[in-house]
Amino acid sequence: MIFNFVNFWESLIILKNPPLHKKMICQFLSILSFFYSMILSLRNKSYDKNIFHIKKVSVPVISIGNLTLGGTGKTSLSCLAAQILLQQNKKVAILSRGYKRKNSSQRMLVVSDGNKIFETPETAGDEPVLLAQKCHGAPILVGPDRFKIGAFAVQQFKVDALILDDGFQHRKIYRDLDIVCCDEKILKTSKIFPRGFLREPIQSLKRADFIVLKSEVETEKKVFQETFQFLKNCPNAVFSYEVEEIKEPISNQTFLPHWLNQRKLFAFSAIANPNHFKKMLTDLEGKIIFFKSFPDHHYYTAIELKEMLELAKQNHCHLITTEKDAVKLPADFPAAILKIKVKWSEGEDEFIKKILGTVH
Repeated sequence: MIFNFVNFWESLIILKNPPLHKKMICQFLSILSFFYSMILSLRNKSYDKNIFHIKKVSVPVISIGNLTLGGTGKTSLSCLAAQILLQQNKKVAILSRGYKRKNSSQRMLVVSDGNKIFETPETAGDEPVLLAQKCHGAPILVGPDRFKIGAFAVQQFKVDALILDDGFQHRKIYRDLDIVCCDEKILKTSKIFPRGFLREPIQSLKRADFIVLKSEVETEKKVFQETFQFLKNCPNAVFSYEVEEIKEPISNQTFLPHWLNQRKLFAFSAIANPNHFKKMLTDLEGKIIFFKSFPDHHYYTAIELKEMLELAKQNHCHLITTEKDAVKLPADFPAAILKIKVKWSEGEDEFIKKILGTVH
């Protein structure tokens, strides 16, 4: 029911000439969007004029966020930034809000100290646990107040830098580098939520120090530059994803991407852009027999897992899911994991220089 509503909303906001019955809904969303925009504008001006105080921690802060709703690759870039610093023997912690964690009333959680993971996806959120698994050596903390958990991380773990995952809108903490990740959604609408995909006005991109475009289409960069000419002096990079390997968690075996070729698949996910997951499988000639999408950050029930497992067995399919989903599955659930990595089209060196130049 929730997923159908999300699909309906997304289909509405990209319509340029909606039919009359949908036009009335769009007008109502536009009214809500107007008032929400006013609140955002007042908030941003309050920070710009120092009416709302921006607090500074004692180490450099790198924020990696986005301007649109849904996944744009920001968490992958947060992990990559942490790995770049760790390779230079810098101590770094990643701070996250812990979206959709079940005990969000708890003000702060140490998900990982860099070595041991203390929390589950239910208590900390799926993305922080995934970060803890992929960024060995970097403490991961979650909480609504990034300044407080950042100050704690500096004191407790003696880190040289902090990375804010999804931090662009969290203006309470000062950042030394503001990286914004964009994707094709930003080209589809210039309207603020709930009439569009935007979390805040396009002009907010002026706050960015570095913009990274996630795109698999060469022409999208040109369209992006033409659309947002006011950003022409802002450095930018372009990346997409490619499949690194497929992991079978029960046997702990890993396979090269061609393992998918002509293999019957039951693919499932609870991510913001399930079609990207689907395209990766089909690009590698995987035969998708069933494809099931759940709302982003969805926690799978025992009944849902049982139904998928039985359906896969009946049709002789291999279950396969994403890394983000895999952290929420029971250890004995036989779903292969599609592991992906960032593939730079351009700007990789500039991205690395920005990260290392911020943390001396």
